[in-house]
Amino acid sequence: MKFIAFNQKPIYLVLILVLIIAALSACEMPSTPAPTPTPTRTPILPTATPTPTPTQTPTATPTVTPTPTPTLPPGLLLPVQAVEPQGWPALPTELYFLREGHIWIWLAEGNVLDIVPVADEGNGGVLAYRATPDKRFIAYVTGAGKLYIFDRAQQEHTYVPTAGRLIEAQASSPGIDFAMTPDGQYLIYIAWGVQSTLPDTPGVATAYPPYGTILALNLTDVRQPQRELGFCNSTTIAKCTGLALAPDGSQLAYEDSAGVWLTPLDVPEPRLVLPATENADWHFSAWAPNSRWLILKKQLTQDTALALFNIATEQFIPISISCSQSCRLELSWGEQSIWVSIDGAEQGCLYEIQPVIGEPTLEITYGKCLIDSWALHPTSPLALPDGWVAFVHRGCGVDCHGPAPGLYFLGPEEATRPIALLDDAEGTALWAADASAFLYFDPEGIPTHLGVTNTSEFWDVRRVLDGAYAFQWGEVTLQQEQEQAQ
Repeated sequence: MKFIAFNQKPIYLVLILVLIIAALSACEMPSTPAPTPTPTRTPILPTATPTPTPTQTPTATPTVTPTPTPTLPPGLLLPVQAVEPQGWPALPTELYFLREGHIWIWLAEGNVLDIVPVADEGNGGVLAYRATPDKRFIAYVTGAGKLYIFDRAQQEHTYVPTAGRLIEAQASSPGIDFAMTPDGQYLIYIAWGVQSTLPDTPGVATAYPPYGTILALNLTDVRQPQRELGFCNSTTIAKCTGLALAPDGSQLAYEDSAGVWLTPLDVPEPRLVLPATENADWHFSAWAPNSRWLILKKQLTQDTALALFNIATEQFIPISISCSQSCRLELSWGEQSIWVSIDGAEQGCLYEIQPVIGEPTLEITYGKCLIDSWALHPTSPLALPDGWVAFVHRGCGVDCHGPAPGLYFLGPEEATRPIALLDDAEGTALWAADASAFLYFDPEGIPTHLGVTNTSEFWDVRRVLDGAYAFQWGEVTLQQEQEQAQ
């Protein structure tokens, strides 16, 4: 077979070249290319019952059952809304109170709040105080049981040495009993734990704590011997309830386990005017402003009642008014008559009474139980001249359309004039002597509102009087009365 011979050298060279290229390609380390991302597939999951995103219901303004608009007599004296005072506005008279262990004075001229320095700082501060009507002297007892007189005119403190203890933890609250005569000459106090030296003093041999001797100290010369006015004793059943100086400073009343006692300051011979056996459940409540009568109160299981005792004739006269245990019974003695307020769950009344010496009972001469046709709910009465009375009306609840809660005047011929409105009036009012101003306290005893009736000022004092207590209005002087009349 004849083969055709080709020139094979070029072919071999081509093959060798191909093999070399292939070998080089196999030995080269190629760079890892960035992979083209495969689109991520979202898995189809079983449709779960989703927890629904709560549709936030907007806080809607609650639907409030509107309080009925009160029916008001015309002539509201003060603004409808109280405002917070700016600084310390002027007042008809000074207002005293305790706060943080000090005596503070809201001055009548306003602008500043005065503070009485304490003689022995750091000893518990001031626990109790008394101011004379002329506003010059202030007697106070500190936590250390010491008594001082502060002369505001001279800005001087005088330490008054006393007998026994001024503070008695076992006594009726507050356990500190002292008073000053209106002229500032005598200080009367109970020296707790001191036995009496008066002859034939009942109960001295069987004294039971708390007991003490009542002493009169002459502040013009504290070195003079102190005068004994009586001995206030206790038993396991009845305790000494403290002393009460007559408004004119002439006599002292005190009550203990034996009954109610009276003793003149100039002739200290205590006499038992209402023995406990005869007194039954009648107890001393207050002096009449004319210093001629004792006001007595009786609290029984079922009702509360009032009575009067004439100190000159020793006549006991019950007042023909009583109310159930759940009602409030209060009395205010004016220049011409007595006003009594009662307030029960359904209705209350204001009664005017004329005290007549020689009558066996005191009858009602005038009574008011309605304002227009609405039930009256009076508390904190203050008898005023010319037949007027100021009082707090607590309203009649949300289901009533009667007069709004607040403070009112009631005058002759049933004239009613609103002084100030309150959201509720379940508390009490502390009136200035002539009703030219008032301080209102809520049921917890917190001062909330202060009003001045002759200048139409009405303030919310919850912030400025926060923490204050033991309030006392100063007396309105003749000059102030003349200025107010102008």
